[in-house]
Amino acid sequence: MVTAVLLVHDASPTTISQFHDSISNELPKSLGPWNFELKIYLNNKYSKPHNINANTVSNKYLYNLKLSYLQGGQTVSIINNTKSIVCVKPSPVVTGSGNGGSLGDTDGYGQQQYYDFPLSFGMDGSQQQQQQMMMMQQQQQNKVDAGVNRDGNNVATSAANDDINQEKLLRHISYGCCNSLPDDTEEDFEMMLEKLQSLWSLKQIIKGEGGFSYLLTVKLPNGDAAGSGEESESFETFKLRTCNCFLHGAFKGFLIEIEHIARDGKTEGVIGSELIRKFTHSIEKIKQLIDVYKFPGQKDNLCFNVLSESKLDYLSDLCQQYCDALQF
Repeated sequence: MVTAVLLVHDASPTTISQFHDSISNELPKSLGPWNFELKIYLNNKYSKPHNINANTVSNKYLYNLKLSYLQGGQTVSIINNTKSIVCVKPSPVVTGSGNGGSLGDTDGYGQQQYYDFPLSFGMDGSQQQQQQMMMMQQQQQNKVDAGVNRDGNNVATSAANDDINQEKLLRHISYGCCNSLPDDTEEDFEMMLEKLQSLWSLKQIIKGEGGFSYLLTVKLPNGDAAGSGEESESFETFKLRTCNCFLHGAFKGFLIEIEHIARDGKTEGVIGSELIRKFTHSIEKIKQLIDVYKFPGQKDNLCFNVLSESKLDYLSDLCQQYCDALQF
């Protein structure tokens, strides 16, 4: 999936309504309302070791993007346009039903493995790991006593898969990671935020409200079909999301997020020349869509930069494009 963001500065209500009318004429599938919030932080130069002069500390920015359509309350953060972090606020307890938490490994039958105990935030020392290992062993023994696992498969096969998952989980814990928080989650977050306030200062909050989203399939000219025997036109699928942008309550522009859904598979994880080919093809299709349907604004304002040129990542690249577009 390749994305791009177009910001129409100071768009009028007439311009916005005409754009929605032109898209509605193509009978798209509505994906429902949405909104976003982009917070921009500046590093505190005086929150530093005593042996470093504050005047020698360069400015660094932290961008935090929250999109309402992302599942699990995900937020994407970019630090100084070099590193990205995706945070998910999980459920207090990960249950065997698979309804909570995101940590787990796929077993040999294509099912997700979940663990029936809470993992505490900020685990310390081997005592915590031993306690959790005992809980996992008890859970495994319960499965053996039952004779079969939840899918009716042989216990020996299931136990072997669980042993592998246990090793991965303990390695995950040893790195200081977790996939769930205790019941006093809100209090822990407030305490963490208080400690981080000395490191980053909030500068701007840009909000997107009144958003609409569409799934659209349209026929576009195939620019590289000449002499290749291919069709002169092809059907392309896009996700369009529009939103009104506000800074301190003042309207700043009309944002259009465009996502091209490639027919030849995903682009994430692709590297080398194949990555360049797929990315270039998707961006050309996005530009064709803008030209054919006469999107408002200037095409030169289209932001499609990626965080890393060597590998595409959907959420990181999308956050980078929001940061580039919403520079007020």
